[in-house]
Order: sequence, then structure tokens, then C-alpha cells
Amino acid sequence: MLEPLVLVPFIGLAMAGLIREYGFWRKEDRDFAQACKKISVIIPMRGVHPSTESNLVAITSQKVNTDVEYIFVVDSDVRSDWRRHNRRCDPGG
Repeated sequence: MLEPLVLVPFIGLAMAGLIREYGFWRKEDRDFAQACKKISVIIPMRGVHPSTESNLVAITSQKVNTDVEYIFVVDSDVRSDWRRHNRRCDPGG
């Protein structure tokens, strides 16, 4: 007898959530315009992976309707890793 009484609050919360969602999606005048004036994208960098350049191109080529600021957080070992990576990829070196 105790188990059904324990479930009643959870069922009530689930129903309240469904009713709220229904009310949101039922509105005809929804405005999904971008509300942010500026977006900051924080890109952590540690080491150099062969696909680093293509990943950065993919991140920076995304289309948005607002200003974007890219913040690169670079680990101190990246410079030495980058030099090693460039030597490996350099056909003449």
C-alpha cells in the first residue's frame, strides 16, 4: 500500500511537466530569435593532434546570427608539441 503513495508525487510532477510542454509548443507566436548579443566559445588546447586544424576550421566556420568571440586556452606544452608536429609533417625536414 505504501508503494503507490510514494509514486503519486512523481506522477504529479511528470504530468505537470507534460502540461507545461504542451502549452509551450501550442503557442502560435513563438519567437526563437537569437537573444544573445555575443557568444564566447572557449577552446581548450593541449598538445597537437593531426586533426587539430580541421577541428578549428569546423568550429570557426559555424554560422550564427551574432558576434562570436573565440578564446583559446593553451597549455604550456603546446608550443613544444607544435614544433614536433610541424617537423613530422614537413616533407623537407
